[in-house]
This record gives sequence, structure tokens and C-alpha cells, in this order.
Amino acid sequence: MLGRAGYTVLESGDGKEGLSLFDRERAAIDLVLLDLSMPTMPGEEVLEELMARDEEVPIVRLTGHEPDPELIDRVQAVIMKPVSFQELSDGIRDALDQP
Repeated sequence: MLGRAGYTVLESGDGKEGLSLFDRERAAIDLVLLDLSMPTMPGEEVLEELMARDEEVPIVRLTGHEPDPELIDRVQAVIMKPVSFQELSDGIRDALDQP
């Protein structure tokens, strides 16, 4: 969906791979779309690691569960699954447009 919307997408299969990808490609990453449910590492742990690496990177949380209010304050947006193309696109655009 995001590629069709004009975004360049870097994908990872799990949290550890995602953090490795983030480290390698940081200069090319404008936003992280982070799912709460991932193999190998809980989403909260991945969020902590991302924030330790770069507090300025915008993070959008994608979840099918009611998000923890404490975590909401640490991300630019929370998008609830299931998500439509328009909701996903709008949420990412809004996060990128935040100062």
C-alpha cells in the first residue's frame, strides 16, 4: 500500500531485523511504522531501542489492541488495525508533517 502511495518502503520480518535495518539505513529513514505484534522482540522493546538510537525519528504504532496510554505519548500516531489504505496513508502523512 505504501509503495503505491509514493513512499519508499524498507521491510523487516521481526524486531531484531528491523533494528539492524534501522542502524544500516538510518539516513534514508524518515519514519518508522512499528507493529506491536512481532516475532523475536515485543513492540515495546523495539520502541525503546529505536528511541535510544534516535529520539527524533517519527514513529507510528500499528496495533490491533487498545494502546497503552504511556506509549501513545512517545509516538507521533497510533493506527488501529484493521486499517484501510486511506487511514494508513493519512496517519503516516500526519506524522511526517508534525514539527
